Amino acid sequence: MWEEDPSESHYYLDVIAGIDYLESQEGIDAEKIGMLGGARGARNAVLAASLDPDRIKAMALLSVYYDDDMESVLPTLNSSTLLITTEHRNKESTLQVH
Repeated sequence: MWEEDPSESHYYLDVIAGIDYLESQEGIDAEKIGMLGGARGARNAVLAASLDPDRIKAMALLSVYYDDDMESVLPTLNSSTLLITTEHRNKESTLQVH
């Protein structure tokens, strides 16, 4: 599903750890956890959501760079996603909602 080996970019583990922490806090509704990711954070958010799809309910992603990995994974996620990008390797600028 993801061409990049997740072990090459371990920052998605920080995203998952952040969700673990949020869920442990009193007053946090685990059914309403979303993410905002920019630049590399957008890619890390998508990677985390692809590996832990049941806990991430929504994402807003802003990135200059959008690649085939993100394009193939986004439609498979359970979360509502707004993606704003300005460049794809093979396409013009993109605004997508999944």
